[in-house]
Amino acid sequence: MVCAQCGGTDVVMEAAVRWDVDAQDWYSTTIYDKSGHCEDCDADVRLEGRELPSLASLATYTVFVRQADGRGTTHVSAHEAASPEDAEQLALAETASDWGSSLESLVVHGVIAGDVEIISWDNNECQ
Repeated sequence: MVCAQCGGTDVVMEAAVRWDVDAQDWYSTTIYDKSGHCEDCDADVRLEGRELPSLASLATYTVFVRQADGRGTTHVSAHEAASPEDAEQLALAETASDWGSSLESLVVHGVIAGDVEIISWDNNECQ
């Protein structure tokens, strides 16, 4: 924003901000009104119009994780993430924690876009 009186750019406004944990940065959520104040010349400044950038929304992914050696059951979990790859990393970490395993002993068996409800699951080995 540029001050119409002096051309300065040291203009302040009142706004609400929110901390983004993933980006480790603040972002504006609301500008309270369209008035500002020029710190250079002490003039009141009126904002004519401004679009706030929208935050990328997180998608939900359902991830299936198994032991790398193929033994055991399948860990199924849903995660909100920016990408399927991020969801895979979250699922691997959750599975390792739940099972007391190392990440190296686990593999992602599949990823589905969306949060699914599993009605039935037969984990018996085929004979």
